[in-house]
Amino acid sequence: RVETRRVQADRQGAVVVLNGRDLAGPAMDWDVDPTLTIKNLSLSEADATLASGARQMAIYALVAIVSVAVLIGLFVLALVHTRIRGLTLATRRLAAGDLGYQLRVRGSDEIAVLASSFNTMSAELLDAREESTAWARTLEERVEQKTAELRSAHEQMMQAEKMASLGKMAAV
Repeated sequence: RVETRRVQADRQGAVVVLNGRDLAGPAMDWDVDPTLTIKNLSLSEADATLASGARQMAIYALVAIVSVAVLIGLFVLALVHTRIRGLTLATRRLAAGDLGYQLRVRGSDEIAVLASSFNTMSAELLDAREESTAWARTLEERVEQKTAELRSAHEQMMQAEKMASLGKMAAV
């Protein structure tokens, strides 16, 4: 695109007047070269440079956005996904019967609190199983003891009956 602009420059070549407007302001006293007037100034090269810079800036911005997104993804993967995956594996082990399984607790965030709660639950389940097993053993021992007592009492009764039968037979 070509635009016609009226430009005046001082003796060093600096533009001081553009389309009749004083670029430095009215307080400045410029030594303007009246013989230098540019009527047709092509802006196509400047437009091309600006467009190229804008494209380059857009590419840099896109690369920066993608890089930040990848870094955030890696951050989430490292801090959240890996720890949640560990909790998931731990719950599977607990469900499979490994009641004493404990997680390593790192930090003090919500996931660490959840891991600590898991460890507490796992320990309490193990204690409950051990207590239940101990009660079962105690009950088995008591049943065996009572069964032995009943057998002994039964044998004594059988012995007494035999003696009573012998006594009846001897009396006749």
